[in-house]
Amino acid sequence: MRNPKEERSPVLMIDRKKLASLVKVARSAVSASHTTLPILNNVLLEWDGDLRLTTTDLDRYCIATMPGADAQTPGSTTIPSKVLHEILSEWSDETISFDLTDAKLHLKDVVGRSAYQLLTMPTEDFPALPEFEVLCTVDLPAENLARALGMAERHVAVSESNPILTGVLFSIDKGQMHLVATDTHRLIVIPVPCAPKKDLEVIVPARNLSSILAHADKDSDVRMDISENWASFEFASAGNRVRLVSRLIDGSYPNYKKVMPHNFEREIRVGAKEC
Repeated sequence: MRNPKEERSPVLMIDRKKLASLVKVARSAVSASHTTLPILNNVLLEWDGDLRLTTTDLDRYCIATMPGADAQTPGSTTIPSKVLHEILSEWSDETISFDLTDAKLHLKDVVGRSAYQLLTMPTEDFPALPEFEVLCTVDLPAENLARALGMAERHVAVSESNPILTGVLFSIDKGQMHLVATDTHRLIVIPVPCAPKKDLEVIVPARNLSSILAHADKDSDVRMDISENWASFEFASAGNRVRLVSRLIDGSYPNYKKVMPHNFEREIRVGAKEC
């Protein structure tokens, strides 16, 4: 609801374009609309020395952090992420002030020409980020991982009848990592240069990764932490830090090595640009 006349002391001042970019990243990790659990439609905002935005659909969490937020006092709240995104997209002012009072978040420009008042929900209702023991950590170039995932996601199964095949297998064996995907009709195995120190295999839902990694800086590295049930991907994005935590798919991936032929009667080489 617009309320241009009400004057309040701001607790946070922030650049609109930077905030809009951060909200876009956070929202890209959560695609569905939740009616049974409305808090999942919200974004959790926390500010102290940094500004953190968290979104989740319980299968994945996205934490986008902007360093050096101009906050007068620490605070936190949750507001509808779609509404915030629409306001920031339409607003032309460069700097926005935040003030939190009486379960309402007040946004306005620095000259007081326009303002918005948003109803909030309690931060304690927002699902907490899962805690897990890291079994393996892998650092790899963001551009390499994004390219490999882009290729792999085109080969995953669309049908949920076999959930395992809707994911991408991260196979770490003898110091090498391969991404594997198949829909039973096609199979792709993609080597990803890195130096993992422990052998393991995990299946990550393809939909949880592709949209968020598109925001990673091409010259940055992705830090991948793997646990028994979760995988975390952390990277730089336009001066911010982004962390995606994805639930893993439980089960055993088909032994793709058994179906891959090792000998061929004929071999044809074609230039990549000609394909």
